[in-house]
Amino acid sequence: SLSGEKRADAAALAARYNVPLVEDDPYSILRFHGETVPPIKAHDEAGLVFYVGSFSKILFPAIRLGWIVASPDLIPKITALRESFDLETSTLLQRVAAEFLVQGMLETHLLRLCEVNRTRSEALLEALEQHLTGLATWTKPEGGLFVWVTLLEAVDTWEMFEAAVERKVAYIPGASFAVHGDHRNTMRLSFSNLQPEAIRVGVARLAEVIRDRC
Repeated sequence: SLSGEKRADAAALAARYNVPLVEDDPYSILRFHGETVPPIKAHDEAGLVFYVGSFSKILFPAIRLGWIVASPDLIPKITALRESFDLETSTLLQRVAAEFLVQGMLETHLLRLCEVNRTRSEALLEALEQHLTGLATWTKPEGGLFVWVTLLEAVDTWEMFEAAVERKVAYIPGASFAVHGDHRNTMRLSFSNLQPEAIRVGVARLAEVIRDRC
C-alpha cells in the first residue's frame, strides 16, 4: 500500500547508502480495486532490491512455492542459500506451477480469484458496518486478503483472543505485527477462505466478544 513516490524513494535510499532491500510482495497481484502501483523493484537501478513473491497466495496455500527477482550474478548464491535450509521445494509442485504458467492459465485464474476476493471483502466490510459501527474503525482494502481493524483503546485484542476462539471465530492480534508489541487494540481479519454468509456470522460473533470488553 506504499505510494509510488515512497517506493521510488525507498529504491533511491537503498542505492544511496548501498543497503540491500527485500521487497516482500505476495499480495499486490491480488488487486480488485484501484490502479496497480509498480513495485520498488521497478525503480531499482542499483540492483539492490530483492523482489520476492509467492504462489501460495495465488494458487493454493500448501504449495509453499515462491520466486525472487534479483541481480543475475547473485542468483547462484541465493540458490545455494535456499538449498541449505531444506534442500528444495517439491519438484512435483514446481513442475505443476511451471506448467500452469506455460499453458497461460494464470491470468484467467487471477481474474476469477480477484473477483471472489472482492465479493468477500465487501461482505466483511458490510458486516463490520452493521456490527461494529461506533466500536471500531477499519481499512477498506483495494486488494490482498485482509482488513485491518482498530478498536477502542481499552480493548486488548491479545487478551480477548481466547474468548473469541471460544465463540469459534479467530483473528490475528495487531501486536503480532508491531516491533515493540504495541497496537494491542488492533486486529487483522482475513476474508480469503470463507463464503460471505460465514463472514457475516463470524463478524456477528466477534462483535459480541468486543461488546463484552467495552
